Amino acid sequence: MKESRFNIIKKIGSKGYIFNTFSGALAKINEKFFYLLDFCAGGNDIRLLSEEDQILLNNMKEAGFVLEDTIDEVEKLQTLHEFQRQDRRSLSFTIAPTLKCNFSCKYCFEQHTQSIMNEETQEAIVRFLVNEVNNETQEISITWFGGEPLLEKKVIDSISTQVIHFCNKNKIKYKSGIITNGYLADMDTLELFKKIKVDFAQITIDGTKESHNSRRIPKGYAYYNTYDKIIDNINLLLRNNIKVGIRINIDKQNLLYVRDAISELALKLENKQDVFINISYVTISDDSEKIEYATNCLTKEDFAESKINSLILLNNLGFHESVKRNYPTVKFSYCGALGESMYVIDPDGNIYRCWEDIGHLQYKIGDVYKGVSFNLNCKQKWKNYSPFNNEKCRNCTFLPICAGGCPRQSVHFNNTKICETEKHIISKIINFYFNLY
Repeated sequence: MKESRFNIIKKIGSKGYIFNTFSGALAKINEKFFYLLDFCAGGNDIRLLSEEDQILLNNMKEAGFVLEDTIDEVEKLQTLHEFQRQDRRSLSFTIAPTLKCNFSCKYCFEQHTQSIMNEETQEAIVRFLVNEVNNETQEISITWFGGEPLLEKKVIDSISTQVIHFCNKNKIKYKSGIITNGYLADMDTLELFKKIKVDFAQITIDGTKESHNSRRIPKGYAYYNTYDKIIDNINLLLRNNIKVGIRINIDKQNLLYVRDAISELALKLENKQDVFINISYVTISDDSEKIEYATNCLTKEDFAESKINSLILLNNLGFHESVKRNYPTVKFSYCGALGESMYVIDPDGNIYRCWEDIGHLQYKIGDVYKGVSFNLNCKQKWKNYSPFNNEKCRNCTFLPICAGGCPRQSVHFNNTKICETEKHIISKIINFYFNLY
Protein backbone atom coordinates (compact mmCIF):
# COMPACT_ATOMS: atom_id res chain seq x y z
CA MET A 1 0.00 0.00 0.00
CA LYS A 2 1.26 3.52 -0.83
CA GLU A 3 0.15 7.11 -0.50
CA SER A 4 -1.46 8.76 -3.50
CA ARG A 5 0.75 11.20 -5.34
CA PHE A 6 -2.30 13.47 -5.75
CA ASN A 7 -2.81 14.20 -2.06
CA ILE A 8 -2.72 17.77 -0.78
CA ILE A 9 -2.34 17.86 2.99
CA LYS A 10 -2.63 20.76 5.37
CA LYS A 11 -1.38 19.97 8.84
CA ILE A 12 -2.70 21.99 11.78
CA GLY A 13 -0.86 20.79 14.85
CA SER A 14 -1.48 17.07 15.17
CA LYS A 15 -4.60 17.31 12.99
CA GLY A 16 -5.53 18.87 9.65
CA TYR A 17 -7.23 17.95 6.40
CA ILE A 18 -6.44 16.14 3.18
CA PHE A 19 -7.73 16.62 -0.37
CA ASN A 20 -7.11 14.29 -3.29
CA THR A 21 -7.16 15.94 -6.72
CA PHE A 22 -7.94 12.65 -8.49
CA SER A 23 -10.83 11.37 -6.37
CA GLY A 24 -12.05 14.78 -5.14
CA ALA A 25 -12.23 13.41 -1.61
CA LEU A 26 -11.81 15.88 1.27
CA ALA A 27 -11.44 14.70 4.85
CA LYS A 28 -10.55 15.82 8.33
CA ILE A 29 -7.49 13.93 9.58
CA ASN A 30 -5.82 13.23 12.91
CA GLU A 31 -2.73 11.58 14.35
CA LYS A 32 -4.00 8.10 13.49
CA PHE A 33 -4.35 9.12 9.82
CA PHE A 34 -0.77 10.42 9.72
CA TYR A 35 0.42 7.25 11.41
CA LEU A 36 -1.20 5.08 8.72
CA LEU A 37 0.29 7.20 5.92
CA ASP A 38 3.74 6.69 7.46
CA PHE A 39 2.96 3.00 7.94
CA CYS A 40 2.23 2.62 4.23
CA ALA A 41 5.27 4.67 3.23
CA GLY A 42 7.43 2.27 5.22
CA GLY A 43 6.24 -0.69 3.16
CA ASN A 44 4.84 -2.46 6.22
CA ASP A 45 2.47 -5.43 6.16
CA ILE A 46 -1.07 -4.12 6.80
CA ARG A 47 -1.95 -7.43 8.45
CA LEU A 48 0.06 -6.17 11.42
CA LEU A 49 -2.51 -3.40 12.01
CA SER A 50 -5.37 -3.67 14.46
CA GLU A 51 -8.85 -4.34 13.10
CA GLU A 52 -9.80 -0.72 13.82
CA ASP A 53 -6.78 0.60 11.92
CA GLN A 54 -7.46 -1.72 8.98
CA ILE A 55 -11.00 -0.36 8.73
CA LEU A 56 -9.66 3.21 8.66
CA LEU A 57 -7.02 2.26 6.09
CA ASN A 58 -9.70 0.69 3.90
CA ASN A 59 -11.72 3.93 4.09
CA MET A 60 -8.60 5.84 3.12
CA LYS A 61 -8.20 3.52 0.13
CA GLU A 62 -11.82 3.98 -0.99
CA ALA A 63 -11.33 7.77 -0.85
CA GLY A 64 -8.18 7.51 -2.98
CA PHE A 65 -5.76 8.73 -0.29
CA VAL A 66 -3.84 5.44 -0.43
CA LEU A 67 -3.72 2.73 -3.10
CA GLU A 68 -2.14 -0.57 -4.01
CA ASP A 69 1.57 -0.49 -4.81
CA THR A 70 0.96 -1.86 -8.31
CA ILE A 71 -1.27 1.03 -9.41
CA ASP A 72 0.26 3.81 -11.53
CA GLU A 73 -2.07 6.78 -10.97
CA VAL A 74 -0.75 8.81 -13.89
CA GLU A 75 -1.16 5.88 -16.24
CA LYS A 76 -4.71 5.38 -14.93
CA LEU A 77 -5.50 9.07 -15.43
CA GLN A 78 -4.07 8.96 -18.95
CA THR A 79 -6.17 5.91 -19.83
CA LEU A 80 -9.33 7.70 -18.69
CA HIS A 81 -8.23 10.81 -20.62
CA GLU A 82 -7.88 8.83 -23.85
CA PHE A 83 -11.16 6.99 -23.28
CA GLN A 84 -13.07 10.25 -22.86
CA ARG A 85 -11.52 11.70 -26.02
CA GLN A 86 -12.59 8.68 -28.06
CA ASP A 87 -15.98 8.16 -26.41
CA ARG A 88 -18.77 8.67 -28.95
CA ARG A 89 -21.79 7.83 -26.82
CA SER A 90 -22.63 11.54 -26.74
CA LEU A 91 -22.29 13.69 -29.85
CA SER A 92 -21.94 17.42 -29.21
CA PHE A 93 -22.49 20.15 -31.77
CA THR A 94 -21.86 23.85 -31.23
CA ILE A 95 -23.60 25.71 -34.04
CA ALA A 96 -23.37 29.40 -34.89
CA PRO A 97 -26.29 30.38 -37.16
CA THR A 98 -24.65 33.79 -37.58
CA LEU A 99 -21.52 35.64 -36.54
CA LYS A 100 -23.44 38.93 -36.46
CA CYS A 101 -23.96 40.47 -33.06
CA ASN A 102 -26.20 43.22 -31.74
CA PHE A 103 -23.59 44.09 -29.08
CA SER A 104 -20.15 45.63 -29.41
CA CYS A 105 -18.11 44.43 -26.43
CA LYS A 106 -14.58 45.82 -26.33
CA TYR A 107 -12.91 42.54 -25.40
CA CYS A 108 -14.86 40.13 -27.65
CA PHE A 109 -12.56 37.73 -29.51
CA GLU A 110 -14.93 37.08 -32.39
CA GLN A 111 -14.93 38.43 -35.92
CA HIS A 112 -18.48 39.71 -36.36
CA THR A 113 -18.96 39.15 -40.07
CA GLN A 114 -22.41 39.56 -41.58
CA SER A 115 -22.69 35.91 -42.61
CA ILE A 116 -26.00 34.16 -41.96
CA MET A 117 -26.52 30.43 -42.37
CA ASN A 118 -28.45 29.65 -45.55
CA GLU A 119 -30.90 26.77 -46.08
CA GLU A 120 -28.36 24.69 -48.01
CA THR A 121 -25.92 24.79 -45.08
CA GLN A 122 -28.71 24.03 -42.61
CA GLU A 123 -29.62 20.90 -44.57
CA ALA A 124 -25.94 19.90 -44.82
CA ILE A 125 -25.55 20.25 -41.04
CA VAL A 126 -28.47 17.93 -40.40
CA ARG A 127 -27.05 15.38 -42.89
CA PHE A 128 -23.60 15.63 -41.29
CA LEU A 129 -25.08 15.17 -37.83
CA VAL A 130 -27.12 12.14 -38.88
CA ASN A 131 -24.08 10.56 -40.56
CA GLU A 132 -22.06 10.92 -37.36
CA VAL A 133 -24.54 8.76 -35.44
CA ASN A 134 -23.56 5.11 -34.96
CA ASN A 135 -24.51 2.20 -32.74
CA GLU A 136 -22.70 3.80 -29.78
CA THR A 137 -24.67 7.05 -29.90
CA GLN A 138 -26.99 7.53 -26.94
CA GLU A 139 -27.26 11.31 -26.85
CA ILE A 140 -27.04 14.33 -29.13
CA SER A 141 -26.59 17.83 -27.73
CA ILE A 142 -26.59 21.17 -29.52
CA THR A 143 -25.26 24.42 -28.08
CA TRP A 144 -26.31 27.53 -30.01
CA PHE A 145 -23.50 30.04 -30.33
CA GLY A 146 -22.57 33.18 -32.24
CA GLY A 147 -22.25 36.12 -32.76
CA GLU A 148 -25.63 36.46 -31.17
CA PRO A 149 -27.57 33.31 -32.10
CA LEU A 150 -30.97 34.80 -31.24
CA LEU A 151 -30.64 37.12 -34.22
CA GLU A 152 -31.43 34.06 -36.34
CA LYS A 153 -34.23 32.26 -34.51
CA LYS A 154 -35.62 30.75 -37.72
CA VAL A 155 -32.35 28.93 -38.36
CA ILE A 156 -32.29 27.62 -34.78
CA ASP A 157 -35.91 26.49 -35.09
CA SER A 158 -35.40 24.75 -38.43
CA ILE A 159 -32.31 22.72 -37.49
CA SER A 160 -33.60 21.89 -34.01
CA THR A 161 -36.94 20.63 -35.28
CA GLN A 162 -35.26 18.27 -37.75
CA VAL A 163 -32.74 16.94 -35.22
CA ILE A 164 -35.39 16.43 -32.51
CA HIS A 165 -37.52 14.48 -35.01
CA PHE A 166 -34.51 12.29 -35.87
CA CYS A 167 -33.71 11.68 -32.19
CA ASN A 168 -37.32 10.79 -31.34
CA LYS A 169 -37.47 8.38 -34.26
CA ASN A 170 -34.22 6.66 -33.27
CA LYS A 171 -34.74 6.78 -29.49
CA ILE A 172 -31.71 9.02 -28.91
CA LYS A 173 -31.69 11.46 -26.00
CA TYR A 174 -31.62 15.12 -27.08
CA LYS A 175 -30.62 18.19 -25.13
CA SER A 176 -29.88 21.77 -26.03
CA GLY A 177 -28.53 25.01 -24.59
CA ILE A 178 -27.58 28.46 -25.79
CA ILE A 179 -24.87 31.05 -25.22
CA THR A 180 -26.46 34.46 -25.63
CA ASN A 181 -26.13 38.02 -24.40
CA GLY A 182 -29.73 37.65 -23.21
CA TYR A 183 -30.99 40.91 -24.68
CA LEU A 184 -33.42 39.16 -27.07
CA ALA A 185 -34.51 36.42 -24.67
CA ASP A 186 -38.10 37.66 -24.54
CA MET A 187 -41.46 35.86 -24.37
CA ASP A 188 -41.33 34.80 -28.04
CA THR A 189 -37.87 33.37 -27.42
CA LEU A 190 -39.15 31.51 -24.39
CA GLU A 191 -41.84 29.83 -26.49
CA LEU A 192 -39.17 28.83 -29.01
CA PHE A 193 -37.01 27.38 -26.22
CA LYS A 194 -39.91 25.28 -24.99
CA LYS A 195 -40.58 24.00 -28.51
CA ILE A 196 -36.98 23.03 -29.31
CA LYS A 197 -36.04 21.83 -25.81
CA VAL A 198 -33.49 24.50 -24.87
CA ASP A 199 -33.22 24.09 -21.10
CA PHE A 200 -30.05 26.07 -20.33
CA ALA A 201 -28.80 29.54 -21.23
CA GLN A 202 -25.44 31.13 -20.50
CA ILE A 203 -25.73 34.90 -20.22
CA THR A 204 -23.05 37.44 -19.39
CA ILE A 205 -23.51 40.15 -16.75
CA ASP A 206 -20.34 42.21 -16.54
CA GLY A 207 -20.41 43.66 -13.05
CA THR A 208 -22.82 46.10 -11.47
CA LYS A 209 -25.54 47.78 -13.50
CA GLU A 210 -23.26 50.75 -14.19
CA SER A 211 -20.15 48.78 -15.14
CA HIS A 212 -22.17 46.29 -17.23
CA ASN A 213 -23.88 49.06 -19.17
CA SER A 214 -20.52 50.61 -20.07
CA ARG A 215 -19.19 47.27 -21.37
CA ARG A 216 -22.12 45.26 -22.77
CA ILE A 217 -23.55 47.80 -25.18
CA PRO A 218 -25.52 47.68 -28.44
CA LYS A 219 -23.63 48.53 -31.60
CA GLY A 220 -23.49 52.26 -32.23
CA TYR A 221 -23.75 53.27 -28.55
CA ALA A 222 -21.12 54.41 -26.07
CA TYR A 223 -23.41 53.63 -23.12
CA TYR A 224 -26.81 51.98 -22.94
CA ASN A 225 -28.94 50.36 -20.25
CA THR A 226 -28.96 46.72 -21.31
CA TYR A 227 -28.67 45.51 -17.70
CA ASP A 228 -32.31 45.89 -16.63
CA LYS A 229 -33.70 44.24 -19.74
CA ILE A 230 -31.29 41.30 -19.48
CA ILE A 231 -32.10 40.80 -15.78
CA ASP A 232 -35.83 40.81 -16.62
CA ASN A 233 -35.21 38.25 -19.35
CA ILE A 234 -33.16 36.05 -17.01
CA ASN A 235 -36.00 36.05 -14.49
CA LEU A 236 -38.44 35.17 -17.29
CA LEU A 237 -36.34 32.11 -18.16
CA LEU A 238 -35.94 31.10 -14.52
CA ARG A 239 -39.69 31.33 -13.89
CA ASN A 240 -40.16 28.88 -16.74
CA ASN A 241 -37.71 26.24 -15.51
CA ILE A 242 -34.84 27.15 -17.78
CA LYS A 243 -31.57 27.09 -15.86
CA VAL A 244 -29.26 30.05 -16.35
CA GLY A 245 -25.52 30.32 -16.04
CA ILE A 246 -24.43 33.89 -15.43
CA ARG A 247 -20.90 34.60 -16.51
CA ILE A 248 -19.15 37.61 -14.99
CA ASN A 249 -16.11 38.53 -17.09
CA ILE A 250 -13.64 40.54 -15.06
CA ASP A 251 -10.54 42.49 -15.92
CA LYS A 252 -8.76 45.50 -14.46
CA GLN A 253 -11.63 47.79 -15.44
CA ASN A 254 -14.35 46.07 -13.41
CA LEU A 255 -12.42 44.04 -10.83
CA LEU A 256 -13.47 46.32 -7.96
CA TYR A 257 -17.17 45.87 -8.81
CA VAL A 258 -17.37 42.07 -8.59
CA ARG A 259 -18.61 41.92 -4.99
CA ASP A 260 -21.19 44.62 -5.64
CA ALA A 261 -22.25 42.82 -8.84
CA ILE A 262 -22.93 39.56 -6.98
CA SER A 263 -24.81 41.45 -4.27
CA GLU A 264 -27.00 43.15 -6.89
CA LEU A 265 -27.78 39.81 -8.53
CA ALA A 266 -28.79 38.37 -5.15
CA LEU A 267 -31.42 41.11 -4.87
CA LYS A 268 -32.70 40.95 -8.45
CA LEU A 269 -32.78 37.24 -9.31
CA GLU A 270 -35.93 35.31 -8.44
CA ASN A 271 -34.73 31.67 -8.37
CA LYS A 272 -31.17 31.57 -7.14
CA GLN A 273 -31.28 27.77 -6.88
CA ASP A 274 -31.47 27.55 -10.70
CA VAL A 275 -28.56 29.93 -11.30
CA PHE A 276 -24.89 29.12 -11.69
CA ILE A 277 -22.66 32.19 -11.41
CA ASN A 278 -19.28 31.70 -13.02
CA ILE A 279 -16.58 34.26 -12.28
CA SER A 280 -14.26 34.31 -15.31
CA TYR A 281 -11.50 36.57 -16.46
CA VAL A 282 -10.93 38.17 -19.83
CA THR A 283 -8.09 36.69 -21.87
CA ILE A 284 -6.92 37.79 -25.28
CA SER A 285 -5.47 35.15 -27.60
CA ASP A 286 -2.40 35.77 -29.72
CA ASP A 287 -4.54 35.67 -32.89
CA SER A 288 -7.24 38.03 -31.62
CA GLU A 289 -8.01 41.30 -33.37
CA LYS A 290 -8.37 42.77 -29.86
CA ILE A 291 -4.76 42.04 -28.87
CA GLU A 292 -4.32 45.64 -27.70
CA TYR A 293 -6.93 44.94 -25.00
CA ALA A 294 -4.50 42.52 -23.31
CA THR A 295 -3.12 45.31 -21.11
CA ASN A 296 -6.49 45.36 -19.32
CA CYS A 297 -6.33 41.66 -18.47
CA LEU A 298 -5.61 40.38 -14.97
CA THR A 299 -2.82 38.02 -14.09
CA LYS A 300 -3.98 34.55 -13.08
CA GLU A 301 -2.77 35.21 -9.54
CA ASP A 302 -4.85 38.40 -9.20
CA PHE A 303 -7.90 36.69 -10.66
CA ALA A 304 -7.46 33.72 -8.34
CA GLU A 305 -7.68 35.93 -5.25
CA SER A 306 -10.83 37.56 -6.60
CA LYS A 307 -12.40 34.17 -7.27
CA ILE A 308 -11.95 32.83 -3.74
CA ASN A 309 -13.43 36.04 -2.31
CA SER A 310 -16.36 35.69 -4.70
CA LEU A 311 -16.95 32.10 -3.59
CA ILE A 312 -17.26 33.21 0.01
CA LEU A 313 -19.76 35.90 -0.95
CA LEU A 314 -21.78 33.56 -3.20
CA ASN A 315 -22.16 31.16 -0.30
CA ASN A 316 -23.18 33.90 2.11
CA LEU A 317 -25.81 35.18 -0.32
CA GLY A 318 -27.40 31.79 -0.95
CA PHE A 319 -26.03 30.92 -4.41
CA HIS A 320 -25.49 27.35 -3.31
CA GLU A 321 -25.54 25.84 -6.81
CA SER A 322 -22.68 28.17 -7.78
CA VAL A 323 -20.69 27.11 -4.72
CA LYS A 324 -21.37 23.43 -5.39
CA ARG A 325 -20.29 23.60 -9.03
CA ASN A 326 -17.06 25.42 -8.22
CA TYR A 327 -15.86 22.50 -6.09
CA PRO A 328 -12.59 21.26 -7.65
CA THR A 329 -13.25 17.95 -9.40
CA VAL A 330 -11.29 15.74 -11.76
CA LYS A 331 -11.33 16.55 -15.49
CA PHE A 332 -10.19 13.58 -17.52
CA SER A 333 -10.04 15.89 -20.52
CA TYR A 334 -9.86 19.69 -20.32
CA CYS A 335 -12.72 20.38 -22.73
CA GLY A 336 -14.77 18.91 -25.55
CA ALA A 337 -12.39 20.29 -28.19
CA LEU A 338 -10.12 17.29 -27.55
CA GLY A 339 -12.86 14.75 -28.18
CA GLU A 340 -13.68 12.96 -31.41
CA SER A 341 -17.39 13.63 -30.90
CA MET A 342 -17.53 17.44 -30.64
CA TYR A 343 -17.90 19.76 -33.60
CA VAL A 344 -18.07 23.55 -33.81
CA ILE A 345 -19.81 24.77 -36.96
CA ASP A 346 -19.87 28.30 -38.35
CA PRO A 347 -22.60 29.87 -40.57
CA ASP A 348 -20.85 28.70 -43.75
CA GLY A 349 -20.63 25.12 -42.55
CA ASN A 350 -16.93 25.10 -41.68
CA ILE A 351 -16.03 22.74 -38.82
CA TYR A 352 -13.64 23.56 -35.97
CA ARG A 353 -12.60 21.94 -32.71
CA CYS A 354 -12.69 24.99 -30.40
CA TRP A 355 -15.28 27.75 -29.97
CA GLU A 356 -12.54 30.37 -30.12
CA ASP A 357 -11.43 29.09 -33.53
CA ILE A 358 -14.73 29.93 -35.15
CA GLY A 359 -14.31 32.32 -38.07
CA HIS A 360 -10.54 31.64 -38.30
CA LEU A 361 -10.44 29.52 -41.45
CA GLN A 362 -6.82 28.52 -40.86
CA TYR A 363 -8.07 26.44 -37.92
CA LYS A 364 -10.87 24.56 -39.67
CA ILE A 365 -10.77 20.76 -39.65
CA GLY A 366 -13.33 20.27 -42.41
CA ASP A 367 -16.84 21.28 -43.42
CA VAL A 368 -20.35 19.82 -43.26
CA TYR A 369 -20.36 19.11 -47.00
CA LYS A 370 -17.23 16.95 -47.22
CA GLY A 371 -16.80 16.02 -43.56
CA VAL A 372 -13.75 16.16 -41.32
CA SER A 373 -10.43 16.07 -43.18
CA PHE A 374 -7.74 14.05 -41.47
CA ASN A 375 -5.17 15.49 -43.86
CA LEU A 376 -5.53 19.02 -42.56
CA ASN A 377 -2.57 20.10 -40.44
CA CYS A 378 -4.84 21.62 -37.79
CA LYS A 379 -6.76 18.36 -37.39
CA GLN A 380 -3.50 16.48 -36.81
CA LYS A 381 -2.34 19.03 -34.21
CA TRP A 382 -5.48 18.47 -32.14
CA LYS A 383 -5.17 14.70 -32.50
CA ASN A 384 -1.50 14.68 -31.45
CA TYR A 385 -1.94 16.96 -28.44
CA SER A 386 -1.81 15.40 -24.97
CA PRO A 387 -1.05 17.00 -21.59
CA PHE A 388 0.74 13.77 -20.72
CA ASN A 389 3.48 14.64 -23.22
CA ASN A 390 4.40 17.56 -20.97
CA GLU A 391 6.73 16.35 -18.20
CA LYS A 392 5.82 19.29 -15.98
CA CYS A 393 2.14 18.32 -16.19
CA ARG A 394 2.81 14.61 -15.60
CA ASN A 395 4.60 15.41 -12.35
CA CYS A 396 2.07 17.96 -11.09
CA THR A 397 -0.26 17.20 -8.16
CA PHE A 398 -2.86 19.47 -9.76
CA LEU A 399 -3.01 17.54 -13.08
CA PRO A 400 -6.35 15.73 -12.46
CA ILE A 401 -8.11 19.08 -11.92
CA CYS A 402 -6.20 21.14 -14.48
CA ALA A 403 -6.03 18.45 -17.21
CA GLY A 404 -3.09 20.32 -18.67
CA GLY A 405 -4.82 23.67 -19.10
CA CYS A 406 -6.32 25.13 -22.28
CA PRO A 407 -5.23 22.89 -25.18
CA ARG A 408 -5.80 25.65 -27.75
CA GLN A 409 -2.82 27.54 -26.37
CA SER A 410 -0.60 24.53 -26.97
CA VAL A 411 -2.10 23.44 -30.29
CA HIS A 412 -1.95 26.84 -32.00
CA PHE A 413 0.74 28.78 -30.14
CA ASN A 414 2.93 26.09 -28.51
CA ASN A 415 2.25 27.77 -25.16
CA THR A 416 2.79 25.38 -22.24
CA LYS A 417 2.51 27.97 -19.44
CA ILE A 418 -1.23 27.48 -19.07
CA CYS A 419 -1.83 26.31 -15.49
CA GLU A 420 -5.36 26.91 -14.26
CA THR A 421 -6.02 29.82 -11.90
CA GLU A 422 -7.23 27.51 -9.12
CA LYS A 423 -3.69 26.14 -8.79
CA HIS A 424 -2.62 29.47 -7.29
CA ILE A 425 -5.24 29.26 -4.55
CA ILE A 426 -5.89 25.53 -4.15
CA SER A 427 -5.09 25.60 -0.43
CA LYS A 428 -7.58 28.45 0.09
CA ILE A 429 -10.24 26.66 -1.98
CA ILE A 430 -9.79 23.46 0.01
CA ASN A 431 -9.93 25.42 3.26
CA PHE A 432 -13.15 27.13 2.11
CA TYR A 433 -14.94 23.85 1.35
CA PHE A 434 -13.50 22.15 4.43
CA ASN A 435 -15.03 24.82 6.68
CA LEU A 436 -18.24 24.82 4.62
CA TYR A 437 -18.99 21.15 5.12
